[in-house]
Amino acid sequence: MVKAKVQAAQNNINGSGLAEYVHILEGDATLTLSKIEGNVDMLIIDGFPDCALEILKIMIPKLRAGAIVLADNIKTFKSTLTDYLNFVKASENGFVSYTMPFKDGTEFSIKL
Repeated sequence: MVKAKVQAAQNNINGSGLAEYVHILEGDATLTLSKIEGNVDMLIIDGFPDCALEILKIMIPKLRAGAIVLADNIKTFKSTLTDYLNFVKASENGFVSYTMPFKDGTEFSIKL
């Protein structure tokens, strides 16, 4: 099932002409993301809300100034994502953040 999802995502990326800009890492995000080298311009956190803050903290050193972080389903998993929201909304953590008024809530954060 996972392999099929990765292949479908890769096919969509290839079909959109964005293959040179997107790299899919298959596996446990807490392991694969720690191996990324270089700067990251955009991070999308969707699925596994219990790991959202852990994933963000792994990625902070890799996010360039001005990088965008999107976290989906903020309203759906409100209690699970409370610590994540508190973190990105606390200015001392280096983000400016806004909850976008979509049905399930999407947090739009920019790394300063």
